[in-house]
Amino acid sequence: MAEWWSVVAVFWALYLADGVVGGRRARLFLSAWRGGPPQLPGWKSKPPRRPCHACLAKTAALTEASWHFTAPWPWAWSVPLADVPAAFSRAGLVNRPAASTARPPAWPEVLRAERWEKTGKIATGGGWISLGGKRFTPLTEALDAGELQRMVARLARLLPEQRAEWLRAWWRSRLSPLRARRRLAGALLRTRPLAFLNTLQTAGWGVLTLGLLGEWFVPGADATGRAVSWSRYHAPSQEPWWALLIWLVLMHFWSVAKAWRAHRKLYPSRKEERGGMVFSALLLPPQALRFRALLLRPLGKEITPLAAVLAAGAPAVARSAAAATLRDVAYPARSANLPEFFARQAEEAAKLVRPELERVLQAEARAGKRELAPSSLLAAPADFPPEVCAWCPRCGDGFVRSDGACPHGIKLQPR
Repeated sequence: MAEWWSVVAVFWALYLADGVVGGRRARLFLSAWRGGPPQLPGWKSKPPRRPCHACLAKTAALTEASWHFTAPWPWAWSVPLADVPAAFSRAGLVNRPAASTARPPAWPEVLRAERWEKTGKIATGGGWISLGGKRFTPLTEALDAGELQRMVARLARLLPEQRAEWLRAWWRSRLSPLRARRRLAGALLRTRPLAFLNTLQTAGWGVLTLGLLGEWFVPGADATGRAVSWSRYHAPSQEPWWALLIWLVLMHFWSVAKAWRAHRKLYPSRKEERGGMVFSALLLPPQALRFRALLLRPLGKEITPLAAVLAAGAPAVARSAAAATLRDVAYPARSANLPEFFARQAEEAAKLVRPELERVLQAEARAGKRELAPSSLLAAPADFPPEVCAWCPRCGDGFVRSDGACPHGIKLQPR
């Protein structure tokens, strides 16, 4: 039936578009084509009380792009992540990130620094967090206005040494692979039945699409052998398309109810977000076919890219992300045009993060991942050509001269 072509095209276009996440700025995406928590003893409907090291398949990849597409398979999943776009020291905060996993880091075009006691009004608008009416950092998954407001309200009342201890504890919770592993495993386990339910729905909508457009795909023949359309050869009253449509409508409402229940278990405090998700899914059936992607996206607000990669990333991906983050903390970039005040603030913020980061990596190395030891991550690469006599400890590039510094302002080290 040619009159259904526009309806079918819009339906599947919305279905594909709902799997696309992106924007003007590049971000990190942790994604996998397969994997998830296996059905371990005691994992029937609730995640375990204690984190399990074997509950995630180490197959996820970390990509950096402005746009990302999640494959429409029940075993595929992705989580948008972001580095913390600011650095926090005892004196205040600066909009230059520390402990960045992305390469290159998301450095701001205009540097700004504020003291904890004089931040001004914190607001959001146009995808930015503003302090005192001026843009400070982009609004990302890692930091929003509410989290920054709580930090300012707490740190403004503390002494400098107390602020340092509080910031170490804040980074300790963000960098914890155990916390990230628990959150990812619980979310993947709770969304697994919903993902397979969406797969059945997708297959049903595909069959219904072929039925509506069947005259273009499945020609028939009459008694004389003359070709006729599918709709003329098969009487519509003899085909149970109405039963399939009713089944899809019931499955649609069932999946929405299951998604609402899963969201309430995973994010109990986000009632407004839950209501908007359910309302839009009820109005747009294509969106209800990708509930796993919708339910995993908020995880980026709770874990850092490094913690997520250590929890579910492939070994090579985990080592690359750990090396990039550790080198960013151990050797903060200090370009020639960076003012001294901003450089001191960034270096102090990196010193607060480094002990917690090294502790996490040492714990992961003791757990069997010897390649994640901080000493091995900061070692010089062994594949330099013979003419290289110096190297940059931040970016790992080799140089044929031993004097000077790299473009990031890091002093070269002899090979």
